[in-house]
Amino acid sequence: MKERLKEIEQEMIRNKRAFCLFNKKRLERALEMLPEMTGLAFQVIPFLIHTNHKGFPGYVDARDTPCGIHYFEWSNNLQRITREFFPEKKILYKGAIKLFPNIPSIESLLLMGSIGTVAQTERSDFDYWVCINEENFSDKRKKLLREKLRLIEDWGSSEYEMEIHFFMADINKVRRDDFGESDSESVGSAQKKLLKEEFYRTLILIAGKIPLWWITPIDISDEEYSECIDILKKSVELEYENFIDLGNIRDLSPNEFLGATLWHRIKAMDSPYKSTLKMALVEKFMDQDVQSEPLCNLFKKSVMKSPDNSQTIDPYTIMFDTILDYYQKKGNMEILDLLKKSFYIKTDIKVNRSDRFRKDLTYKEKVLVDYVKKWGWDQEVLEDLNSFKEWDFDKIISLERDMHNYMIQVYKNLADKLKKESGGENLIKDTDFQMLGRKLSSFYAKKPNKVESLKKAFWEKLPQENLTFLFNNKRAKWYLYRGHSSKEFILTSGDQHLKSAKNILELLIWIVHNRLCDENTTFYLTPNPKPITFADIQILIKDLLDFFPAINTIDLKTSDLLAPPRIVKLYLVINFSLQKSLNQIKEVTIFYTTTWGELFCETYNHMKGIKEAIKYISENPPENINDISNYYRIFIPKGDFSKTIFSNINNLITKELGSMDEGLYNNTYFE
Repeated sequence: MKERLKEIEQEMIRNKRAFCLFNKKRLERALEMLPEMTGLAFQVIPFLIHTNHKGFPGYVDARDTPCGIHYFEWSNNLQRITREFFPEKKILYKGAIKLFPNIPSIESLLLMGSIGTVAQTERSDFDYWVCINEENFSDKRKKLLREKLRLIEDWGSSEYEMEIHFFMADINKVRRDDFGESDSESVGSAQKKLLKEEFYRTLILIAGKIPLWWITPIDISDEEYSECIDILKKSVELEYENFIDLGNIRDLSPNEFLGATLWHRIKAMDSPYKSTLKMALVEKFMDQDVQSEPLCNLFKKSVMKSPDNSQTIDPYTIMFDTILDYYQKKGNMEILDLLKKSFYIKTDIKVNRSDRFRKDLTYKEKVLVDYVKKWGWDQEVLEDLNSFKEWDFDKIISLERDMHNYMIQVYKNLADKLKKESGGENLIKDTDFQMLGRKLSSFYAKKPNKVESLKKAFWEKLPQENLTFLFNNKRAKWYLYRGHSSKEFILTSGDQHLKSAKNILELLIWIVHNRLCDENTTFYLTPNPKPITFADIQILIKDLLDFFPAINTIDLKTSDLLAPPRIVKLYLVINFSLQKSLNQIKEVTIFYTTTWGELFCETYNHMKGIKEAIKYISENPPENINDISNYYRIFIPKGDFSKTIFSNINNLITKELGSMDEGLYNNTYFE
């Protein structure tokens, strides 16, 4: 018995050495791929968390502000970098020890995700787990720590364009797979073991204690894991206090898969390539005909077997190879091709077939060159993918549509499977399920008068240089085309319009909602049979872009999604396509957004539209009467009676709001 325990202890010692070596290589790889200043800021972050001193980013003016990371190393290299960042801080040159607390509050600072992998790009988020023991924290101290972390997030964003997210993780809750409520960054109960699996597989120890799981023998039971804790407590060489116990992971729960697919479909709104790959992994896990073990165990096995070659071991390629092998065996070549393209685009690197002869390949280039050779891609395929950012609008949307359709199919397959299986309990909390479902509904669901959301594959490419409107007299409809196109060109080149509608305002709000235009977009009318001017369109578009900020469905508040939808912004357009000599209201179009992140467009004749708008306002009064111009606006094209019409409408609305201060509401363009 003693010999066996000693063997386990020796294995844990070897595993610790292997993990530390691998962790060092991951950090080096991450720094190699980061821009110089971003890399330096990345290295300074643990220092900013370790101290709470006036003049440094993250400072909170309260004596109880938690700071300090256990086993923080104030190395010569970190001292040099910190002095470069803050050369005016004399305390860094002498007496720096005064900056640090006597008793650290944070158990460990861990980074998870694509940083330090082949998937790392300039746009990669820095997702940190700030591990604490909540038993040592009052509500006040937790609030102060959140504020400190928020200030560091803001500093990274404003100074270095770093997308930093700190997830405050209680070690006791994480051990029980309790990740709180779902929001834009936390999966809550949607993924428990799946999140822990990805966390263990992708984590980098930045500072603090080592997660115990990483040094335990591979693929052990919960009972054996507990035995390792007992061994660790008695070990002189390992020292129990050097580690945090975040729990074991042996298998995955099929009951989590439905929540996981919901989550990845939501994240796909922001990052479709990464979500497509993760959805493929979930599909592999949920296939009962395929024996699956958590990928983190396979990854850990690779690290422990070849610690000296750990620079070639990548958590992202292990995931990718696993899903490729799965679809290869299934013989689904169409999905296989989609996944390969998603992976290539996600890495944001360009290679050519001739690169295999180069001696100066970066880590990412070498990985991609090896894949390209293995897949047999020719130079034509590579040149096409390498020019991805120059693809035309239709080609981008087509690829992105394929990705979303694939993810929808995976979700449907799993939902059907769970319905058929008796006793298939879904572990996701009702509130999380409701919140995730409503985020999906906000983006995907079709409702009367709702403005459709485009599925975006490459956000920067969407704003168009030129857009052309064509009115078809025979069909009595407006058509929207990309580019500056004449009527003759449109008629001879085939019908390739982006969208059509009976009212041009429906096209304008769709363009604004999906950000197909910006301040540089030029609009054309071919021909123009209506009394609409370029000035009308340009002024209206500019104001709509200002009034309706881009909606990010992922960031919708949980509290809003769990309550009935409420109108938060309302915009009236009066007589837009009619003669400017009209002295009465004949056409009213209402645009409004709700707390569920949905945008609607409704058109009415005569005063019915005004009555409808007043009803909406009375049922959804503004929260701040002094900020009324951000709650509702009126647009009336310049005309003989536009000022009179505006005054009449404004009086009705201000009367409803209980205020006659016209200065608050004078936000209409009619001059």
